[in-house]
Amino acid sequence: SKVQTNGITPLFTASINPGTNSISFYNDANIKERTAYYHVNIVHDYMKSKFPLFTDMDNPLPTNIDLTTDTCNAFYDGSSINFYAPSVTCGSFALVGDIVYHEYGHGISDKFYQSHGTIFQNGAMGEGYSDTWAMGITQNPVLGIGDSPTNPNDFIRRYDINRKVYPQDLVGEVH
Repeated sequence: SKVQTNGITPLFTASINPGTNSISFYNDANIKERTAYYHVNIVHDYMKSKFPLFTDMDNPLPTNIDLTTDTCNAFYDGSSINFYAPSVTCGSFALVGDIVYHEYGHGISDKFYQSHGTIFQNGAMGEGYSDTWAMGITQNPVLGIGDSPTNPNDFIRRYDINRKVYPQDLVGEVH
C-alpha cells in the first residue's frame, strides 16, 4: 500500500546503526493511514494464499485517505482505493478493516479479469465478490461494523439474516 492523505505520503527518515534500534512510525502517520496500510497488506496476503501465482496486485496500491469530494463511502477506481473523510454521520471507512478488504477486492476482480484478457463489468457480482474477500478474512457475515461515529452496533451489510434472492429481491442497484 502507498497511503496518501491530501496527496501527501507520510514518511520519516531515520538512521539505523548496527545493534539495537528503536524506530516509531506513530508520530509520522495518523491512525487512519496506519490502519488502511495494515489492512491493505492483510487482504493482499490473504489473496496470495488463494491465488499464489497471480501477481498483478503485487505492487503498492495507492490508498487515498480523507477525500473531501463526497462523504460516507469508499471506492476503487481502477488504480487506487479511496476513502472519504469522516463526517457527522459516518466515520472514516479507512478505519474499518472489512471495508478496506472489500475495496481491495474490487481491485482483485478488476486486475484478475484483465490478466485473462477481458474486463470485469458485472456490478452486482463485483459487490458480492468484494464482500466475499472481506468475509473470508473476518469470518463474520456482518460487514462494516464501526462505520458510524455514534452507533457502535451499526453496520453496512449482513449475510446471515434477511437473505436476498434473485430476482424477487432485485432493487435496481448493485448492492
